[in-house]
Amino acid sequence: MEPTPSAHASWNDELQAIFRLARRTLRKWRPGLAAVVVGMLATGAVIQWWPKRWRSEAVVYYREGLQWTTTDAPNARRMGQRFKDMLLARTLLTKLIQESGLYPRLVKAGRMGEAVEEMRLAIGFRIDQSDVYAISYTGDSAGEAQKVVARLTDLLIAENARLRSEQTQGAGTFLDAEKKRTEGDLATREAALLRFMARHPEFSAEQGQAAGAMRGRARAAPEGDRESDAVVALRREEERLRRQITTPGQRTGPDPALVAAKDDAEAKLRAAQRDLNEKRAAYTEQHPDVRAAEANVRGALDAYRRAADALQATEPQVLSGRLQQVQEELATARRLQAAQRPQQAVPRTPEAAQRVVSDEAEWARLNREVAEARERLQQLDNRQFVASMTASMAASGQSSQIVVIDPAFLPAQPLGPSRGVKALIGLLAALVAGVAVALLFALYDDVVYEAPDLERLPSLPVLLEIGRAAMPAGGPVLAAGNGGGARAPVAGLLPGEKGRGGKEGGGGSTALARIAAPGAAIAPEAMPGGAAFVRVHRVPTLRTSDPRLVMLNSPESPAAAAFRVLRHRLRERGDPRTILVTSARGSEGKSFCAVNLAMALGEADRARVLLLETNFRAPVLASVFGFQPLVCAGEQLESHRFKPREPWEAVETGVPSLHTVAISPGSTAKPTLDRALNLAVAAFRMSGYDYIIVDSPEVLQSADVNLMQESVDLVLLSVRTRVSRTRAIRAALGQIGTAKVAGFALLGG
Repeated sequence: MEPTPSAHASWNDELQAIFRLARRTLRKWRPGLAAVVVGMLATGAVIQWWPKRWRSEAVVYYREGLQWTTTDAPNARRMGQRFKDMLLARTLLTKLIQESGLYPRLVKAGRMGEAVEEMRLAIGFRIDQSDVYAISYTGDSAGEAQKVVARLTDLLIAENARLRSEQTQGAGTFLDAEKKRTEGDLATREAALLRFMARHPEFSAEQGQAAGAMRGRARAAPEGDRESDAVVALRREEERLRRQITTPGQRTGPDPALVAAKDDAEAKLRAAQRDLNEKRAAYTEQHPDVRAAEANVRGALDAYRRAADALQATEPQVLSGRLQQVQEELATARRLQAAQRPQQAVPRTPEAAQRVVSDEAEWARLNREVAEARERLQQLDNRQFVASMTASMAASGQSSQIVVIDPAFLPAQPLGPSRGVKALIGLLAALVAGVAVALLFALYDDVVYEAPDLERLPSLPVLLEIGRAAMPAGGPVLAAGNGGGARAPVAGLLPGEKGRGGKEGGGGSTALARIAAPGAAIAPEAMPGGAAFVRVHRVPTLRTSDPRLVMLNSPESPAAAAFRVLRHRLRERGDPRTILVTSARGSEGKSFCAVNLAMALGEADRARVLLLETNFRAPVLASVFGFQPLVCAGEQLESHRFKPREPWEAVETGVPSLHTVAISPGSTAKPTLDRALNLAVAAFRMSGYDYIIVDSPEVLQSADVNLMQESVDLVLLSVRTRVSRTRAIRAALGQIGTAKVAGFALLGG
């Protein structure tokens, strides 16, 4: 699908807008160049004064020692974090800062905390692999960086060795204390078990499976013949006593455990007795140490008696007596069970059976506690062995340790790019900044450079456009003194000349009378139809060579052609008869536009044109055309407010169809323009002029244009490229409105 003509136009408009912005940006090369220069100076200052930073690095390897269990191997990430915490510890960094003299300004000011934080930011710790770590430091010099990294590595190794040594020693001390406590606990539990066995020797050969088998048989019996729990418990007790008495090899001698317990109790009793004797020899009977020693003797004596009783209780005759007692209790329980079954009541457990069950529970608990204590003691033995082996390996240098595989190096160049690269980066940044500054100035520049710049204003057409190259030398500004000649002639008479009315003297059939003698009196009744009379004076010789009078001096130039186009465009817009030419501010070519437009309208006697000057602050027409007005235009405007039938004084300046009413240089007249101009325009129209061109003051200079625009048909706003500003033009249009403004006359600056 081919693009539509509207799409082509849109693309073309966008491209033209881009090109215009580029041209406007190029015009702002001075601030852009200043930004580039400032950027280059800043780059040089940065390169020269920016502090250099040097970084050194060391690589260490964490070597594991002999691992006794699979759970001893540490996690590499966790070890790396631990090493990092050790490296960044405040005490270690404070020590290093003091040793190496780092951060002297902060240290001298007593701000050691800030110095430590600065050093933490300068230290780097990286985990390269599972057990390889990199330590780096960024300092102010190459030697400082290398020295600090080497010292950090040494401190890390020493700190790790110290911590491991303290950990090993602490573990050994803790395990020793814990083992002693566990041994004491085991001895206490074994003593309790021995005391129980002394009271119940039948449990010495107890086997859990026998009692379990008996419980199984009781549960497997028929519902009607099932034995009660009391009978079952007594039967288990009976079987234990029978096994203790009749089992082969059981009664070959006393129980070794009971014998050892009795011997141990006897040894403790002797030691307690010796201690008591020593205390009595040193202290009196009332001394606390003596009393404590006596209590120890009593306790040791009780323990010895219990151990002796337990050993004695294992004799066969004792066991036989207990067996006979259990058998009697069993027979009693069976009779009680038989007596209670017909009544279907809950069987009552005899006290003997309850005693048996309680003994069995206590036996199980004591055995479990002894087993647990022995297991803990075995675990502590294993750990103590591992701790002792670890300490031995640390002493021999075979334990886990940090090994330096790549020592700290002396950096060859500082961090960051080289000076050349920095200069290139600075140059590019300065160029970008220069372009940005120029673009910013261009975006905020409201100077009019070409016709599209006026598109930001209210939609008014450009009726006249003269490029800078087509403008005459000196530009479009007409100022006093621009005319040629040594002295401006005074307008005078050419006797015998007739006006356009065809009659001499003060009368004629038309509104324009022939040239009258200066000072000649003309009766108002001689003016046909009561119309105002215009007395026209001719300048004998037009003494001007101003090239900006293009319609007179360069009629074939492009500028003259542009004014002819303006004449044509005005006729297309209703052919206005009274045209006011103004501008937003001064030096924007309004007088140049007014003069040449008046000449274009009257060119080749196409029309009678009157050029009226109303810019009382800076009049230029008399100087431009090279004559001295007989009567100032300001004085005429003021006097005709009160004497409207008096004749007007005009000058013919080289162009027969163009008459000028100019302001005398140095005139102080300031008429009231609203009514005066209205009367003047009406009088000139009645006098037969086809077009009246008013060269007015600037819009923003005063409110004169607001007063004068009520008396004209159309307003033409002169704009000068490189001088006019859209802000001022917008303000001018806001002041006078756009109702009568036909468009812009764009003149090259």
